[in-house]
Amino acid sequence: MGNLINLRHLHTKGCLRLEYLPRGIGRLTSLQTLNECPVNHDSGPSEGLKLGDLGSLDQLQGTLLIEIKGNLKDTASDAQKARLWNKKLCILQLLFVHGSAIVDKHSHVQVLEALRPHQDLQRLSILCYGGTTPSWMMSLQNLRSLSLVWCNGCEFLPPLGRLPFLEQLFVKGMEKVKTVGDEFLGITGTQTSSVLFPKLKELSFEEMGEWEQWEGVGGRTESGGAHEITIMPCLVKFTIEDCPKLMNLPLFLQRTPVREIYIRGCRPSIITQESYRKCCERTLLAGQTSE
Repeated sequence: MGNLINLRHLHTKGCLRLEYLPRGIGRLTSLQTLNECPVNHDSGPSEGLKLGDLGSLDQLQGTLLIEIKGNLKDTASDAQKARLWNKKLCILQLLFVHGSAIVDKHSHVQVLEALRPHQDLQRLSILCYGGTTPSWMMSLQNLRSLSLVWCNGCEFLPPLGRLPFLEQLFVKGMEKVKTVGDEFLGITGTQTSSVLFPKLKELSFEEMGEWEQWEGVGGRTESGGAHEITIMPCLVKFTIEDCPKLMNLPLFLQRTPVREIYIRGCRPSIITQESYRKCCERTLLAGQTSE
């Protein structure tokens, strides 16, 4: 396959049994489409494609799913060679596949830090990641959609409220998160006025089993002298599902033009239909846990 030097598009989506791609793909410097790319840094064959082999594929665009398998110890330098920051992708999905129940958190952090995408990326999904959120996330100022799924090494959410164009946020299975507060909104003690999550339309939290408190967001607009903070002015859909320990929801949800609130598998006390009837067209309460 490495001899097909004029190849522009290689569609691998749906090849569920594909364990690896041939290493020769790294020589296809004209390649523009490679929608799914499994790499194995553990017991994968020597002829299999590695992260570093993506470095020469600077013409890649559109959607790319990288399925990262195996032991990631000493893999950070190879991930750096992938040069994702030099590829003008619109959608990037990073899936970490664990070979055992024990996750090397330090190696996960190093690898993800090295896989910094292009600053114009529009949609990002990080799945089954065992480390903390990467330092480059807030540099993605054109990001429209973000999914953080089963990122079990994260104890706090990053300051996503500072992303100016984020429209969709999906958080699922972050088992170590117990409190969400000002750090999530990106509030600092020195700012005088701001709009946080200015473009966010859809917000979803699912399967956050240890999440107990949503703090530090007492109102959508908080005024005090010269200080004014506006939170999620464009929010139209809010979903929270299977968060059984959560004690409260922020008051600003009562003051935003939410069209639909969907709650399932949570304490009945976190919301009453009466308090939200004025702010949304539809409130769905289902499968609530007992107090």
